[in-house]
Amino acid sequence: ALQNLVAILAAAGLGTKNVLKATVYVANMDDFALVNKLYSEVFAPPYPAREVVQAARLPKDGLVEISAIAAP
Repeated sequence: ALQNLVAILAAAGLGTKNVLKATVYVANMDDFALVNKLYSEVFAPPYPAREVVQAARLPKDGLVEISAIAAP
């Protein structure tokens, strides 16, 4: 999910530093620590605002979905 986000940002001429807020939907909140680890590998401080929400079911039975707001 994070790699897809990076690719979408790049296609718009943006990078992770342009992300203002991200909402991360996870299928299992037990993956929260892993989400934090991967998030910190993609984003640099100061991190964008973020919320993590457990979803009952994600599209295509995915494990993670990310919605982000970015600005130039």
